[in-house]
Amino acid sequence: MKYSDIKLFEDDLALDGVQAAMVTDRNVILQDIVTALRVSGLLPLLVGERDTESRRVTENRIIDLVEEDTRVIPGSVALTVETSGYLLTGKTFEFGNFSEEIYI
Repeated sequence: MKYSDIKLFEDDLALDGVQAAMVTDRNVILQDIVTALRVSGLLPLLVGERDTESRRVTENRIIDLVEEDTRVIPGSVALTVETSGYLLTGKTFEFGNFSEEIYI
């Protein structure tokens, strides 16, 4: 185990009984990425945006933000449109592939 952190669930601490639950390694990286996306303010820009070019620019900014994490392999990140939002996929140097559904 290289990385560990307190698990977040719906913007709050996840509990394991009476203690905070923990996440490790790949899940820490993914949790950090999701937090960075929320803090960046990029996700609300996609809500209701109809202009294809504006959406594409924002999607590329999201990919760039994720790839700024030094634990993520540059060029491995993809953002795919799904019916319920987006699917963010990529690859870490040490822990392999990751994916996360992003609801907007």
